[in-house]
Amino acid sequence: DKILGVITAKRFGNIAVSLGMRLRAVGVPKNEAEAQIGNVLTYSSELGVYISPDIQFVLEGKMINIAPATDLNRDGSLQEDQKFAYLSPKLHLGLTSNVVMNLGASFQTRKIKETQILKTARLWNIESAMGNSLFVGLNISI
Repeated sequence: DKILGVITAKRFGNIAVSLGMRLRAVGVPKNEAEAQIGNVLTYSSELGVYISPDIQFVLEGKMINIAPATDLNRDGSLQEDQKFAYLSPKLHLGLTSNVVMNLGASFQTRKIKETQILKTARLWNIESAMGNSLFVGLNISI
């Protein structure tokens, strides 16, 4: 796979806004059991609010378009475009100067039609492709 992307961001005092686009050019899978899909195009936008040095809030929105496979004769290939979108509010809490806790959720605003194809194509890293989710994480700086 090859990835090409562009992102731009602007900060206005305590508020930051960003817009981005990423194209993932997907190749032909070597494993015959893996489903073939086309390119994955993602449009993103973020709105961030800096509340204090320890608290930041981010609202992220993405629209994702998965193109059909180039080889439609292959078994399990994606036959038509799959489009979906999601909103993801996130809260970053600074616990110490080196540890940040991330809390958030992802909510689909437009559902994907064929989730089974995405499972066989092994697209597990596309956020909210399989449904809504909650998440928590720790970032530790050394």
